[in-house]
Amino acid sequence: MPEREKTKLKIQCPSCSSKLDVTDLKPFTVFLCPRCGNEVTVPMRFQAYVLEEYLESNGGIHSYRALDEKLDREVCVVICEASEDHPWEQLERYLELVRKVASVSHPGLATVYSCGSYEAGVYVASQLLLKPVRDNVLAERLDWREAKPLLLSLAEALQKAAEAGVPHGALNGKSFRMDAAGIPKVCDFGEGLLLTGHLADEPYAAPERKAGGECSVASDLFSFGVWALGLLTGCSPHDAANGVMLDDPADIPTGVLMVLRQMASASVFQRPNGYLPLLEELANGRQVAAAKRSKKGLTSLSKERHIEQKSSGMAFAVVWCVLALLLAGIGGWAFWKWRENTQQTGLQHHAVVTESPTEMVDDETLSLNNGNAQKTTADKALPDESKNARLPSEFRRLRPRPENLKFDEERMREYLGKLPPEYVETETERAERVMGLREYLFTSLRMPYHPPKSEGIRLRDGSLVRGFIPMGTEEQGLAVHPLDGARQSLTVTKLEMEELAWEEIWGMLDYYGKMRENMGDEHARSSVFEHYLTGAVACDWYGYRKEATTFIHKALKVNPKGMPIVERLGFDFK
Repeated sequence: MPEREKTKLKIQCPSCSSKLDVTDLKPFTVFLCPRCGNEVTVPMRFQAYVLEEYLESNGGIHSYRALDEKLDREVCVVICEASEDHPWEQLERYLELVRKVASVSHPGLATVYSCGSYEAGVYVASQLLLKPVRDNVLAERLDWREAKPLLLSLAEALQKAAEAGVPHGALNGKSFRMDAAGIPKVCDFGEGLLLTGHLADEPYAAPERKAGGECSVASDLFSFGVWALGLLTGCSPHDAANGVMLDDPADIPTGVLMVLRQMASASVFQRPNGYLPLLEELANGRQVAAAKRSKKGLTSLSKERHIEQKSSGMAFAVVWCVLALLLAGIGGWAFWKWRENTQQTGLQHHAVVTESPTEMVDDETLSLNNGNAQKTTADKALPDESKNARLPSEFRRLRPRPENLKFDEERMREYLGKLPPEYVETETERAERVMGLREYLFTSLRMPYHPPKSEGIRLRDGSLVRGFIPMGTEEQGLAVHPLDGARQSLTVTKLEMEELAWEEIWGMLDYYGKMRENMGDEHARSSVFEHYLTGAVACDWYGYRKEATTFIHKALKVNPKGMPIVERLGFDFK
């Protein structure tokens, strides 16, 4: 807490207006007025504010109801002193986040009036919001008509903040409050940064945050999903976080509940990429009766929810399930026929095909993407390629290798049709993995990406961009923000996936592989082998043989029993 200024402090009794000298009394001391006998609280002057009432403390963060004397308005002042738990570097990062969210314009965000530092720490003055949207964690559920506008406003506000690169980090029931006009707002941005490591017992905190992980949009999604499920169903945050749900209320659209349960998934990689899926369901979803279903059944619901809903209740659900099964059957039949056709068409080993200059480059002469042409590891360093259906080099050089990882299905089909029949099946499996690589990278970018090498993010033109990527999306690309603790401007660099050096893309795969290994939930751990195997196939496809070998070793370290799969894909690193 800040030291009290040693000046005369006189106040008026709020009941009888008597002038009282409270200079020698400690701040926030409650005493009886000597004239009328009513209780009076001793305020404290701090900067340009008069702190009138102590509200709460959490992890060294102190909140006060205060008076801005210059503008004669009540505000909330948050103060955090520098300490071993909160070093100055962390406090400066906190102020940076506050300044960034203050620049985001949305009625669902609490207004920030001012912020700065003083001799002992930092402070933030913002809109005073005392009434929570939901009184307590076990309050009765809200009717859908009341809850829908609340969720729309709050989700829009959080999406705006996420797009600006500002995670909250500690969303809970106290983060959503009403202003005097009854408008719901999100408050306390940036405080999650100060609370990292203090959230082990917080029921709304994501598993990675409870383990001491940093703030991220993905962790905010979890917290918001848990809170919203409680708002709509009346379940406790503990039950929502652990997938223990009450019966679905009949007035809640199934799509809304489905997205919220995805948001509350323990696995970071199963959560949506932002709040847009929820906003879409809130905006378009009609009040369809929620069918009672098991947790397992939730994962198989169709993603196509844009068909006009003309029916309701169980009759609509049955019709939709039948349509989904028919579409899945037709799609599976078409894919099977495509693979059958690719296996029936093949080229002789001496066939020569004219391709683009980029795709005709051999694996041994592929240019590294730092502006300087360097040779990759020679193919001869690997075992005999025919032993495990490894594609000969004269065909590997014909592989489509788009710079932006956007593979054309027709072109890939033509390429597979030119292969000898004995290589088609294995090469098709490799192709399926690399064709989904771009989408998979954006799925991983739901969690922040910090480049392993401190010099910055490497680009294909040989330059470096200092910073990290808090979140990346297909629609908005990659926004590189200043590195944590860096004393520099808040300029954000916008990048596209194809601007990243190939080494950076492989490093990104390695980074998220390690993150998956460190995740505590079983689903994330079971996917690590497939993650590294996909990385190996992608590196091999683009001619980065050394990196492919590294990924294979990582995959087999996680799952030594995966050797048959590794060999089937043409790798033999024992």
